[in-house]
Amino acid sequence: MMTDPRDHDGMICVIMMARRPQPGLGKLGDPRAIDPLVALLSDPSSYFLWASIEALKKLTGQDFGNNPAKWQAWWEQNKRKVPSP
Repeated sequence: MMTDPRDHDGMICVIMMARRPQPGLGKLGDPRAIDPLVALLSDPSSYFLWASIEALKKLTGQDFGNNPAKWQAWWEQNKRKVPSP
């Protein structure tokens, strides 16, 4: 569906299309979703904030809550360790 994993519009489309966004993205199991999800956390007024956090928890097994800096730091340290789909 998305051609570029950094395509925020594409990720927002995926979130909006899912009836229950947090499990929807978590079930995708695609680590390429992590970058755009972390980016969505930078806007605390985002409608997708909670869904992004839940999807990140499911994709990574981590829980940094609503702390974009911690999510970004973890991702920078672990992105090469996460297997591609």
